[in-house]
Amino acid sequence: MIERAAYGHVLFDFDGVLCDSAALSVRIYRELRDEFPDLPEVGSVTDLNWVCAGPPGTWLAPWLGVDRANAFWRCHEARMTDLATELGLFPHIGDLLLALPAGSVSIVTGARAQRVRQVLTRCVGGVPASVASIAGAEDTGGKVEKVRRLLARRSPVPSVYVGDTAADIICGRAVPVDVVAVGYGYQVARALDEHRPTWHVESPERLAACVRSWHRGPLADMP
Repeated sequence: MIERAAYGHVLFDFDGVLCDSAALSVRIYRELRDEFPDLPEVGSVTDLNWVCAGPPGTWLAPWLGVDRANAFWRCHEARMTDLATELGLFPHIGDLLLALPAGSVSIVTGARAQRVRQVLTRCVGGVPASVASIAGAEDTGGKVEKVRRLLARRSPVPSVYVGDTAADIICGRAVPVDVVAVGYGYQVARALDEHRPTWHVESPERLAACVRSWHRGPLADMP
């Protein structure tokens, strides 16, 4: 349960938080195994729980090594961008982004900013006014650096980061900034709770209600 909060700026991860991309991610992973035969088998979205486990920059490194793992994820993201027309936002997320105040949101992601814009344009007609910045794969540095740069521009506005993997929680704690972990993305709630996020929500509907509440009053007003 998220208690009363007063965050004026929300930093969202994209895949698994705003964008319902896990099924396509698994499909591309399986296609890329021809080029990366050392990869372990992934049979379903559930298997992303361990594929996306651990600190940033370590995913799949035990099988491929760090350099080849990074090469794999670059290929994976390029393919995700090619197939962006197959992607959509989770329920309630489009309405949330359209309803939030101008400039109150940033998106910090390993996805290409181009793909983020494509999905937003297809689902809600463009990048909503609420979205002040999209820090994507094209931006230099890891998520910690990207979040710190964005927060430097927003200071002293109270901010929170919303992610769906242990890596996102590790990132938030390193910044440091409060973190909301969502239990409907690429990792299960149990794996996320081990890393002690500030808050935890189980559905896009609940996330949308909580974020809306930060701009309109106490949780007592939430549905």
